[in-house]
Amino acid sequence: MDKLHFGFKFGLASCYKETLKIAEDKGFKIIAFPAISCGAYRFPIEKACEIAINEVYNFKNKSLKKVIFACFESKLEKALNKSLMKRKL
Repeated sequence: MDKLHFGFKFGLASCYKETLKIAEDKGFKIIAFPAISCGAYRFPIEKACEIAINEVYNFKNKSLKKVIFACFESKLEKALNKSLMKRKL
């Protein structure tokens, strides 16, 4: 991973954490995320999906009941499912 993507890794994780905190503070029951950084920023899809799934699983949630990941293409959906399956093992 090059230096640019290495820096984005921490920013991406923080984006998920902070958004989840805001949703929790507002008492949201459902939140949806787009494929953050996977388009114009060209962050590696597999790594972005791993970060997204890990941040959601690691978040100490009290109000959220459902998290939706919006997939703009099938390879993104496959990568999310792969990351989810790894997490469940």
